Amino acid sequence: MLIGLGVFALDDLGVFQTQNSIGTTQNITLTNGVYDEFHLQNVYTSTFASTLDNWTSSTLLLAKFQDNLSAGNIDIGGLTIETLKIKKRKVDTLVWEDVAEIIFSSDTSTYTHNDRLVESSEEYEYVIQPCTSSVEGDYSAITSIDVLFEGAFLFDADYNYRLFYNFELGDVITNIPNSTVEFLGAKYPIVLYSAITDYKSGSIRAMLISDATVSANAIDIKAEKVYRKALMEFLNNKQPKLLKSMDGNYMLISITSTPKLSPVNSLNAFVYDLSFDFVEIGNTDYNTLVENGIV
Repeated sequence: MLIGLGVFALDDLGVFQTQNSIGTTQNITLTNGVYDEFHLQNVYTSTFASTLDNWTSSTLLLAKFQDNLSAGNIDIGGLTIETLKIKKRKVDTLVWEDVAEIIFSSDTSTYTHNDRLVESSEEYEYVIQPCTSSVEGDYSAITSIDVLFEGAFLFDADYNYRLFYNFELGDVITNIPNSTVEFLGAKYPIVLYSAITDYKSGSIRAMLISDATVSANAIDIKAEKVYRKALMEFLNNKQPKLLKSMDGNYMLISITSTPKLSPVNSLNAFVYDLSFDFVEIGNTDYNTLVENGIV
C-alpha cells in the first residue's frame, strides 16, 4: 500500500509510485497485481507500513475491496455519516456559514438545495461537509456560483414573491438621526447624533403579473386576482421580510406604509401596479434571520 497525492504509476514489481504534482487525480487505474486495499490521502509523504488503515481526517478515498469497489466514506472507522452540511462564503471573505443540513442516505447520489439567502452581484463558494453524530469531516466538492438577477425578491420562510415587471427602486435613505445645535457667540454649530441608530428606508414600485399570465401569453384575469390578494395579505401580515434587489441591496425589512394598488387602465385594469415603503429592522446574519422567521 502506498499513501500519497499526485499522479500514480505501477512499476514492474506491482508497487504504486507517486510523482509530486499540483491538482487532483481524476482517474486511477489498478493493474498487474492483487490488492488488499487502496488508501489515498491528502498528505505528500508517509512512512511505508504493511498494516491496513482506517479512514482518517486526511483520507480522500479508501477502497477495501470487500466484494465491491466502494471507496467512499459512508462508514468512517465505524462512524456512519448521518448528515451532509452545506456551507458557503463570499469569495472575498474567510468565514464559512451554514446553509443547510441534509439527512444522508447511501441510496441517494444527488442532493438538491435552493439557497435563497444570496445577494446579487456576488460570487459565492459552496462546500459539502459529511458529519456523524459527533464528528465533522473535511470540506469537499468546492464550487463557485456568480449571483445575478433582475428585479427584486421579497420573502420569508413560507412565501417568496418576485417583483420584476416595470420594477422601480425608489431612493434608499440611510437614516442617522441627528440634531444641529447653535450656540450664542459660536460661528459654527455642533451636530449631535442619536446613539448608534443607523438604518435604511426606501420604496418599491412594480407591475404585478402572475405566472399564469406569463405562461399563457395572455392576461388570466382570475389568476391575477388570486395573485394580488395573496401578495397583499403577505405584505400586510405585520411580519418581517427579506428584501434582495438586483443592485445588491439585501435587507431585513418591515412594510411601513399601506401598500397601494394602482390599476393599469391601459390594460383594462386587469393588472395592477404595486407600491409600498419599507424600513430596515435588523442585520441579515443567519441567527437574526432565524429569529425573525425568514428561515
